[in-house]
Amino acid sequence: MKMAFVLFDGMTSMDLAGFYEAVTWLAILKVKENVSWTFCADKEEISDDRGLKMKSDAVLPHLGDF
Repeated sequence: MKMAFVLFDGMTSMDLAGFYEAVTWLAILKVKENVSWTFCADKEEISDDRGLKMKSDAVLPHLGDF
């Protein structure tokens, strides 16, 4: 299973962190095989609603590839 986490300026990082925590357990517990993820955005670095900077793995990728 491939997943894309979409990052964007002004997002609330706690929303990402909560979902990331839950979903990545699929790989840790081996609930699904071949679980992988990528962090995507419309630019290389974004800032959340409080100024925390995050870097994306892919800039404007075709999400159908994930």
